[in-house]
Amino acid sequence: MQQKTLVTLALSFLVILLVVLWFVTGGSGTVKTFETTIDSVQAQDQDQDQDQNQDNDRGLLVNCSDQVNRGKHGDRDDIGYLCSIKVTDGTKLADADGTPLTFDDFANGDSVRITFSKGKNISSRHLRQYNAAEITRLQQAQGQAQEQQAQEQQTKEQ
Repeated sequence: MQQKTLVTLALSFLVILLVVLWFVTGGSGTVKTFETTIDSVQAQDQDQDQDQNQDNDRGLLVNCSDQVNRGKHGDRDDIGYLCSIKVTDGTKLADADGTPLTFDDFANGDSVRITFSKGKNISSRHLRQYNAAEITRLQQAQGQAQEQQAQEQQTKEQ
């Protein structure tokens, strides 16, 4: 009888531990950060009144196919999935060295790390629009990096 009580107590403890671990890791199937490339930069419409400060019109369209297909076994679909990543006043923008960037520093083809404030369920069944807590540019697109170097050289020559 006492042995049965100990086994029941141990199993209860194990279940509680698993539930706590599940909550600590953000739940099943959630993503807190991922690396991808920028497919499109969605800047604020120039016709809008700048005093309105409508930051919800700024964002990045990024490839999130790997996150949609993560954990799938067997054949993966060949559909490419895009996520709309909104940039707000609270979004931290930086390069891989931690140097602050502005929204205008990002370009199509840049390699970036997207970080959310909490885990997000990125799937084919959900609307894929998220607010980013942080966007880190890991690498500039090839053409953009060369163009920036040329501009820096021109500035030095003047």
